[in-house]
Amino acid sequence: MGRFLPLILPIFALTFIPSAFGLVELALEKPIGDFLTNNESVTIEGYVTSSVEGDGMISVANSAGMRSPPRSDLPIAELVVDFLSRRDISQLRITSLLRDDLLFGPRRVMLRFSDDGEHFSAPLQRNVPSGASSEDMASTIQFDPPIPFRFVLIEVIEGWQRGGVEVREISSVDVDGNIRYGLIRSVGFSLPFSSHPTQFAIDVPLMRGESRLTVSARLVNPPPNMPPSEIEDFVTVDVLRLERLPQPLEMKEPLRLSDGDRLSIVIPPEGVRNVERIEIIRIPPSNLPSSPILAYDFKALVRVPFLAEASAYLETQPPSLAVDGDMEDRSSWMTGITPMPVEITVDLRGDYRVGTILIHPLLEDGESYGPQRVKISISSDGRNFTEILDYDSFGDGDTSIPLPRIVRARYIRINIVESKQPDEVRIREIEFLDETGTPILHYIRSDVISFERPILIEVTLDPTLTEGRDVEKLALFSWDDVLGRWTIIGGELDERGRRLIAETTFLSKVALFQTEHKGEMKPTWSLNPFSPNGDGVADVTRMTIRFPRGKGGEYGRLLVQIFDLSGKLVKTLVDRERMLSGSISVQWDGTDGSGRPVPIGPYLYWIEIGDRRYKGLIVVAR
Repeated sequence: MGRFLPLILPIFALTFIPSAFGLVELALEKPIGDFLTNNESVTIEGYVTSSVEGDGMISVANSAGMRSPPRSDLPIAELVVDFLSRRDISQLRITSLLRDDLLFGPRRVMLRFSDDGEHFSAPLQRNVPSGASSEDMASTIQFDPPIPFRFVLIEVIEGWQRGGVEVREISSVDVDGNIRYGLIRSVGFSLPFSSHPTQFAIDVPLMRGESRLTVSARLVNPPPNMPPSEIEDFVTVDVLRLERLPQPLEMKEPLRLSDGDRLSIVIPPEGVRNVERIEIIRIPPSNLPSSPILAYDFKALVRVPFLAEASAYLETQPPSLAVDGDMEDRSSWMTGITPMPVEITVDLRGDYRVGTILIHPLLEDGESYGPQRVKISISSDGRNFTEILDYDSFGDGDTSIPLPRIVRARYIRINIVESKQPDEVRIREIEFLDETGTPILHYIRSDVISFERPILIEVTLDPTLTEGRDVEKLALFSWDDVLGRWTIIGGELDERGRRLIAETTFLSKVALFQTEHKGEMKPTWSLNPFSPNGDGVADVTRMTIRFPRGKGGEYGRLLVQIFDLSGKLVKTLVDRERMLSGSISVQWDGTDGSGRPVPIGPYLYWIEIGDRRYKGLIVVAR
């Protein structure tokens, strides 16, 4: 992670220089440099020019692999799939996209096989059934006799539909009947090349951790005797995807998140709580009221524990404690004294690919209260279960149970046939991992994100945003669902005029507009009174504060507080010795400093902006 530490510093637009000035030149417009993100995918946009017209291919390779192929309006030409280990394969399964009752799968393919991903076998041409008659819409290619390989290169010769080929998933079946899900290493898309710039856009899935994305453009049928450097160009981008945000005590420095495009947010230490991830989603301006220049949506992902039922448990130690993400001893499922077998059934809340189950037993005086032998079954509907494993290799500590194959399931049933201690089981936690060893977690999305401390929003300005506009009048706005309109956040240009910067204590939809009303304004609440009763209507009230630079050209202190009528401090919304920009949006949700709802009634608000003071009443209603 070391080379990503500079991401806490400002990111400026980068110009990608083609690796070779040959027949083909590739340029990326997005992402803008290397970046850090919570997003599950990144959109790559760019263009290709070629001095020789003809069929071309845009390829995207991800060093970490991809669970599903990248998405694009361009037709898929080839895929390289990695099944992670060499096996004798009897079937190759291609699950294609179903749209308008049509399957966009391949009809004829050329297959090449490899053990190392570099040296591939001679091609093998095969016809591919449509898959329309299969239950999971998967097309199956049979191998008789079976073919041993780890990697397969699938070249598309012809698709079932004129609109090209779109693939959702690649899997295989080995000689033992085990389904193996592949990781996509690279995908190539067909694109005609010409001397005029040809645009493309590809949405690339990201794995947890570091990914090096290599985007290449290559002429498919080049002139004879041309060296590879003349007919192909490439660009690389490094992305670090955080599966979860650092918790408040873990975050020592500001954290910059981006989708790789023009907008990023900088979260200070202890700036956010109870949020696992923040997704940054660009929205087409034409889809929004007033057609902004640029628009983004933000989603907070909050982890939701799995559901669990068991055939035996103590009332104070239910099975839900085994899947709540808490490893503490107090958060353990305990059966009490009961004869074996005992069953626990876990609902993952969605279909997931599961490769490993981790069982963390409770230990007392060095002795394990975990299982000795279990039978594991899976189900997609919670009613019909299929047994896949009988396992008895438990130690005295945490045990990792590798499943005999990667399975797709929503429900996992663990039948504890024998226990370490007579007639009693105590389990701290049960974890589920996918085929890459990544923990399986379930999230819900929230449309509004509240922060404990102000965060920084930065928009990198380029000619596509500023041409024909007065940059001094550009400002950020937030959409207010209750008012049904955009409300100003503000924004100040940095010293070089290359970034627009604003601060806020909340995020929802954010858009960039040119406005005539960007000067200093008297602080005013968006709703007064407001009713924070959880009904989704007027639950929060907001205020935008704008102020000029003080002496020395710096922004001064900002203090925003709520008091009751007796003068007792209820909550401090903002307390900053020095603001980083000249505007900030503040939100109050009707809670006190401990997060408890305040009683209904009037409250005093107090604002200090440098040497200025503002005060007034804010009313909390039902």
